[in-house]
Amino acid sequence: MKVIKRAIAFASLSLVAACNHPLETNLSAPTVLQEQTFQLANTVDNRSNAYVLAQQNIRDNLIKRGYRQTDDGRLYVTITLSERDATSSVSIQKNDGEETISESTDDVFLKFCDDNVIKLSLKMHNISDGSLHYEGTAEQRRCDIDEENSMRYLTSVALSNLLPIN
Repeated sequence: MKVIKRAIAFASLSLVAACNHPLETNLSAPTVLQEQTFQLANTVDNRSNAYVLAQQNIRDNLIKRGYRQTDDGRLYVTITLSERDATSSVSIQKNDGEETISESTDDVFLKFCDDNVIKLSLKMHNISDGSLHYEGTAEQRRCDIDEENSMRYLTSVALSNLLPIN
């Protein structure tokens, strides 16, 4: 009986581990921005539920850090959101060859759903000169993605190095 309980516990842990993968991030150095007002890029064509959730979470996160959203905000915030099957990778061509910017994942033993990769990228530019002030990217690999929790988590991670204004 003890062996059966251990086998069930091991199988349960394997299933949980199979559906969760590490979060990948790419962040600017910890930063407090001089500009304190922002505006979100208007992207009329992309209004998926996940995108709307990401935009709301980014706005809320910035406001909690002391930034203010205005129609003439000095920081222009752009958001990119993508989702793909985790068995494919994404590469870009550079002058010195190809660079993989998002790795594929191998199938995991005892997994009952297909992994997806959801990636959130945001950039904050000075609206007057276009200079980049902050950049954050977070990528999550898992099956059965809960959009609301994923967007809350991804936006929090992508903005984690943007320090609050006093």
